[in-house]
Amino acid sequence: MPVDIVIAATGGFTEFLTEKFSAIEGLTKTGSGVAAMAVVAFAYIKMRTIKAVITAAILAGIAVWVISNISWIQERVDGETSTESSIERVAELPPGL
Repeated sequence: MPVDIVIAATGGFTEFLTEKFSAIEGLTKTGSGVAAMAVVAFAYIKMRTIKAVITAAILAGIAVWVISNISWIQERVDGETSTESSIERVAELPPGL
C-alpha cells in the first residue's frame, strides 16, 4: 500500500485513481454475482417452491445485467441527450420545415 501512495504523490494521481476504480468496478461486478446466487439460494431455503426460486433468479439476473452493463447504459443516455445529436437531427429535416 505505501508504494501506491508514493505513486499517487509523484503526479500520477489520475492514473492511480483510474486503476483503483477499475479494481473496485470488477469487485462490484463479482460481488453482485455472488449476492445474486445467495438470493436464489435463500429463496430456495426459505420457500422451497419453484415459483419463488424462478422469481428470485429472474430478479437477480436482471440486477446483475444492469450492474454489468451500467457503462453501456450511461453511454447510450449520454448519446441521446448530447447537444450534438440534437443538432444533427435538426440538420436532417427537409428544407422548409
